Order: sequence, then C-alpha cells, then structure tokens
Amino acid sequence: MKRNNKPVLPILYAVILVFSCKTNMRQAEPIDPFGIIGNNADIYVYLPVAAHRPIAEKALPQADNKNMKAALNRTQTIYSGVFVTGRSAEIRICAMGSYPHTLTDSLFTKKKGWTKKLTADAPQYKYYESAYMDISIPTAEAALISAGYQDRQKMTALLARIKTPEPLTFSNRFAEFIRLNSEDIGVFINNSNAFLSQIFGVNLGLPVGNMELYLKKDRADKESKAYLCNFIMETENGRSAAVIKLFLQKKFKTEARLEDNTIIIENAPIDEQTIISIIKSLYPN
Repeated sequence: MKRNNKPVLPILYAVILVFSCKTNMRQAEPIDPFGIIGNNADIYVYLPVAAHRPIAEKALPQADNKNMKAALNRTQTIYSGVFVTGRSAEIRICAMGSYPHTLTDSLFTKKKGWTKKLTADAPQYKYYESAYMDISIPTAEAALISAGYQDRQKMTALLARIKTPEPLTFSNRFAEFIRLNSEDIGVFINNSNAFLSQIFGVNLGLPVGNMELYLKKDRADKESKAYLCNFIMETENGRSAAVIKLFLQKKFKTEARLEDNTIIIENAPIDEQTIISIIKSLYPN
C-alpha cells in the first residue's frame, strides 16, 4: 500500500506539541472516530498509543524523533482509514487525546502554505487547507487530517460527520471491539487482496471478503515483547480458503483452520518487529 506521498502524522504531531500549553477549550462534542473517517475505506486501523507505544513510535511515519514522541504523550488512540484509488491513496485520521486547539492560526499560516477556512454551518469549526492535506482540531479531544494529492475528501465533510457520523458496516466482532475501547490493536480490511499482496509479495487475485486482524500482548509473558495474533478472513469458496490457508501457515509458521469458507488463526505468536512491518505496510508513504 506504499505511495510516494508526504508524511501525514508528523504534521499532526507538531500541532499537538506546539499547543501543549493550557488554553480555553471548546466544550467536547461527542465523537465517533470511524464515523467521522467515513465508510468504504480499504483499510481501517485502530491503534491505542499508550498500550503499544514502541510499535506506535516505530510503525507510524517519522514517529521516532523527540518532538513526535512528546506529541504522542497527548494521544490516546489513533483511528485511521486508507482509501486506495488506482495508484493514489487518501488517508483520513482521527486522533483522540487531549488537544488544545485555540492557537492553530499561529501554526497554519498563509506564509507556510495554509489557507484558513471556516465551516458554514453551526457549530462552526476552523480548518486549514494546503496542497496535500486539510487539518482541523475541532474539539479538545480530537484532531483530524484528510490527506492525499488527488480527489481527497474535504475537511468540511469530516467535520460535518461530527454531528452526523456515517454508519460503517464492520463485522459485529470488530464493532464490539471498538465499542469496548480495547487496549489491543485492531485492523479491519475491506480490500483483502491488496493486503495479502503486501504480505506474500504477489497478488493472488482470489475471491476473498473482509479480513480482521487483532494483535494483543501476550499477558502470560509480561517480561517479553511477545504478542498474540487473531486473524479472521472470509472467502467466497472453499478452494480460495484452502490456498490462502496454506500461504498463511507457511508465512507465519502457525496453524490455521477452516470454518466453512472462513480462515481462522487464534493466538498465534507474533513478534513486535513483524507487527511494526505489517502496520508500516498499511500506510502509504
């Protein structure tokens, strides 16, 4: 899923870091992060920062320098959606944490290439446009980014969804995972072939459905960096399921089972570096 785009998250980190002083906050609005990101993303990623700090620092673009580490201190969870069209990609991010937002004018200046705008409808939100992205910090708890060179969705659309979030068609399992504010990492993939091509290095082109990936610390081994992986993937027929099952078993050296046309891997050991590589592959950069 990699593209030759500018880094997105570093700019968000800079915003959060610059505004670390106390300011007057807009009263918090109820926030549905994935409802703001919108439906039809190829990939959705749910990443709790505090519980997986080493992964966040190494997997997210340029998140390992001093300023960005400080910015991550103010972030609880990063919700993101990746929308792929041909050879271009759009990234939408809703970061949840504690974000002063009243001084954004001092950072996003016209001299630096930003155009300040204001939404038309109440409540009015400030946002800033550039050639590559739109940015807004609409409330004390949320920071939003819409990024991409071609046909990215305008920030006005994301801000409108604070009031009227879009319903998403996640599986019941993933929807419950998000609702409970899990401390594990969750990935919901609509474009499973694109993801599999990143893992296997070849596009299998098989008829497949949605894929879910859950990554949790091995709580039985608190002294190590070991994780456990749960993987669920729907396919359209038994033949596709059998082929992908063999590839997965060989790649991750673990057992998988079939239930009808669904591939399931449960509590497979996975190391931190492999997780970092997987998450890096999800974000265009």
